[in-house]
Amino acid sequence: MNTHTWITVTPETALETTYLTDFQRKKLVRQNLFYAQDGAAAFYIYRNDDFAHISWKEEVAFFQREVAGLTQARTAFVSLGCGNARAERMLLRQMHANGAQWAYFGVDTSRAMLELAQETLDGEPYPVTLLLADFTHPDFYAARDRLMAGFDVRIYASLGGTFGNFDQNQIVADLHALIAPGDYFYLDVVPKPGDAAGVAQLETRYTQLAENYHRFFDSVLERLCIPQEHGEVISEIGSDPDLATLRCTFHFRAREQLHFPCFDEMVPLYPGETLELLTIRAYDADALCAFMAQAGFMCVAQYLPDAGALSHQWLRLLFVRE
Repeated sequence: MNTHTWITVTPETALETTYLTDFQRKKLVRQNLFYAQDGAAAFYIYRNDDFAHISWKEEVAFFQREVAGLTQARTAFVSLGCGNARAERMLLRQMHANGAQWAYFGVDTSRAMLELAQETLDGEPYPVTLLLADFTHPDFYAARDRLMAGFDVRIYASLGGTFGNFDQNQIVADLHALIAPGDYFYLDVVPKPGDAAGVAQLETRYTQLAENYHRFFDSVLERLCIPQEHGEVISEIGSDPDLATLRCTFHFRAREQLHFPCFDEMVPLYPGETLELLTIRAYDADALCAFMAQAGFMCVAQYLPDAGALSHQWLRLLFVRE
């Protein structure tokens, strides 16, 4: 039976204050605000089905094949933006069953998400540490050095689409600062189809997500005291030229002038003005590997696991930091 260790690297109030300040200046909703309170559970109403379809057996075989000596080495698996930990639970469970000395570190800025992760991992046989922290902030580094110094292998993971919601240049710079040479970075992304018909189909699916995620969006808008009846959630399709992505960004667009509280000030939102809520991306694998290589992350291997009845795939890539 495992033990769950909770560590608060940055107090929750400080994290929320940081993101609210960012929101006030840029009218950009960072993920931390989405996942507070019932927003975390609302997100997984849609996503839990995805995790159930992706083949964890292929994932286990991938790691045993690509990372030499993994079953003998003491390995820290560090999930950045861990959410409810369903994406990695079966991998960790089976690696432990195969004799691997793996320990799990779940990092998230939302206490609500970490509580879901604790429920998911209850009864799992490997050590679990849950950290309330922003992995892009330097105050996380001291905790990382203290907790993970005794491990032979460190695998940092970004699963469930977290990577695609960041500014791409900024997140790669943050990862370069966080991940030491010789450590691994494990990433899953939606692959961009190679044909025009496939791209058009994915675009349609992305634009429909506003309806699928409506409880998710409703939660954060209510928390920000934004009257939803005075605007609408819209989607915008675009691309990141250096990455050849298919990018879909969701906005709340005001129909009339709004003023809503943020700390001690009222924030205005004018007719036609938008708040950026969420961005998702589909990637060209070669362009992504080239982009990561510029920041010193070399692609070790990649694969497409069986996704069962899902209408899309999740490309898995393993990088090593040079």
